[in-house]
Amino acid sequence: MRGFVVAAALLLPTIGVAQVQVNQVFNLQGPSPSIGPISVVQSGDIPGPPLQGSVTGAVQVVVTDPNDANRIYIGTPNGGVWATSDSGNTWKALTDKQATLSISSLDIDPTDTKRLIAGSGLTSSSCLLNYCFIQAGYVTSGGNQNGLLYSKDEGKTWASLGGGSGPHLSQSGPLSNQTVVGVAARGTTMLAATFQMSGFAQSRTEGGLYLSQDGGPFKLISGASGANQLPSGPVTSLVGVPGSPGTLYAAVTASSASTYAQTGVYVTTDTGATWTKVFSQSNSGLIQSSSQTVIKLATSPSGLATSPSGAVAIGLMNLESKTVTGLFWSNNAASGSWTSLGAPPQKP
Repeated sequence: MRGFVVAAALLLPTIGVAQVQVNQVFNLQGPSPSIGPISVVQSGDIPGPPLQGSVTGAVQVVVTDPNDANRIYIGTPNGGVWATSDSGNTWKALTDKQATLSISSLDIDPTDTKRLIAGSGLTSSSCLLNYCFIQAGYVTSGGNQNGLLYSKDEGKTWASLGGGSGPHLSQSGPLSNQTVVGVAARGTTMLAATFQMSGFAQSRTEGGLYLSQDGGPFKLISGASGANQLPSGPVTSLVGVPGSPGTLYAAVTASSASTYAQTGVYVTTDTGATWTKVFSQSNSGLIQSSSQTVIKLATSPSGLATSPSGAVAIGLMNLESKTVTGLFWSNNAASGSWTSLGAPPQKP
């Protein structure tokens, strides 16, 4: 899943704009692999006897301070949020004392880059009793699903929003027990997109887009009545446009087997108050009514787009075949004009 998100993001700088190749050297940031018996480290990639496995800590999301290229934040599936202020030479853990270390999304508020927002959720692959449920589809695991973490001081202190509270987190909030796959903070407005890849079919059609204003509670805005609103259904991706804080794109998938064909991409230019559909089955021909499609989005750095609505790349994945079925891009995405890039080669 993460693979084609990265692929879509990397496509943008090379499409439609002449670029100067810059030779770069990538250095390993760690951590080093841990090796253990198959009963503990279940990858089983080291032949025996005895059979062993190796595992390296994963990174779920990377964001860079738009005002300071040396300052980078990462969100990890089981290690919380980390920061570097020297371009990755040294790192500091920011959330070790929070209720969850399972970070599924992360964003910087472009109106005040000291403000960070992180979503929690199930992001790890899961094997139970040394048997991976590949035939069941996607089974995920991770830490406590406890809504959002929000910081106003570059991660020095955090507030928990939208999740559980009270002793042992017994009081559930609207984002409790959901995977927050996308977050956005724009001043006093915050948005959280929820969706969970799972082998259990009901998890694939549960979720939506939640909005909080002026410090109020998070409310589900997917399926709200009235014109120019998002339909009911999980939001599989949420991205902002650099240089245009009020513009965001949301990818909505099916709320049930009967709504597979509704999958599409929507744009807001007023920070979530109203939405317009800009990508659908008619654009791609790849969104089916007989199977569920998941869309992931990526936006370009500022300056590449010919429109304030931004340059956007789209990756489509069919959940039944478990394949990336198409890639699209637009440098004026709000117009609904898209260019097909075909589908990447599939592994045999």
